Amino acid sequence: MTSGAQGGSRYQVRFADPQDRELVVRFNERIAEGGIDYQYPLDVRLPGEPANGDAGPAFRKLLIIEDGQEMRGGLILHHTTLFVRGEERPFCWSLLPISEGTIERTHSMAMLILMKHALEYQPFLTGLGVGSMDEDAAQFLVRLRWRHETVPFLFYPVRPARLLKGLEYVRRRSAVQVAGLAAAYTGAASAFGWGWDRRRRRRTDRLDIEASLEPSFGTWADEAFERYRSDYGAVVRRDAAAMNVVYREGDPRYSRLRVRDRTSGVDVGWVVVIHKQMSGDDYFGDLKVGTLVDGFGPPGETSRLVAAGLEHLIEAGVDVAVANWSHSAWVEATRSLGFLRGPSNFFFFVSPEGKPLLENGCPLPDIHLARGDGDGPGRLLPSEDDLATEEQP
Repeated sequence: MTSGAQGGSRYQVRFADPQDRELVVRFNERIAEGGIDYQYPLDVRLPGEPANGDAGPAFRKLLIIEDGQEMRGGLILHHTTLFVRGEERPFCWSLLPISEGTIERTHSMAMLILMKHALEYQPFLTGLGVGSMDEDAAQFLVRLRWRHETVPFLFYPVRPARLLKGLEYVRRRSAVQVAGLAAAYTGAASAFGWGWDRRRRRRTDRLDIEASLEPSFGTWADEAFERYRSDYGAVVRRDAAAMNVVYREGDPRYSRLRVRDRTSGVDVGWVVVIHKQMSGDDYFGDLKVGTLVDGFGPPGETSRLVAAGLEHLIEAGVDVAVANWSHSAWVEATRSLGFLRGPSNFFFFVSPEGKPLLENGCPLPDIHLARGDGDGPGRLLPSEDDLATEEQP
């Protein structure tokens, strides 16, 4: 996509190419000096995306707006496919909408012009994450009349004493509002006592499952997606080809769990988990945090899939396990295993042309979204150096 100046505009909108590296570096430096915390990666490709991956099942490109001298704003477009009530529809996740207009009024129209061109290129855009409805990006989308809902956040206190200590540490050192999370946990502790773990073990034992660690997604993932995708009101493409791009084959940061019925050996579905030792994190302090990143299978089997992921994280020694799910079956299954619901800062936005998402025809509880969708698990994702450090005695 290339767009020249129109209507007397001094701006040009186009997709960045490898030769634009220094342009992006200078833009990152200017916005950092202006107090913006976000930065564009110099390579926006997905982990498993090849250099020429813009014809694959999932790929990312950076759309930029420039004025003949410098880049003044950008938007990463993550191209993939959504299945809505059985209809296959191309769409893009819109990631990191950042404009220099936030810190320099001269460029206050840059993001509006950029978004106009993005929507002409792909009218069906969505966003997931954001962090706060007070952020400029969220308020910008609200003004453009994008529909939005909050994706539930759930957490399981694997080590209750460490969790409470960690939350208290965060509360003392930061202005971050964690009081709701602490209240949810302590309130539930009073109601249920310390029988959580015993309750979970009894329920998990009855689920009769076994899980195997897989280096990549195979035909078993294709078969599951083909068989069960129509069971959801809307679901992002989750076959092997797409998942091996999002969660790169052999990437040690992700644990890909293929879940089967222990008695029959029949596949139930799959779940992806990660874990990271945090250090001075604004939300989790020094806790070891496990995340249920993604999963797929029939809605009626979600308890078995979540249980497989949780058991793996407990064996990895996490202090707390967290998840973000939108579909009602995944939320209810996670709650049934003892997870608590806390305040969420994970927001789902849909452009006006993204019908029927977040309308009566396809409300949020019918849509399958997970933490790995959109811009992915973010700061919860460990680096390979983090994993090496964890393995040291």
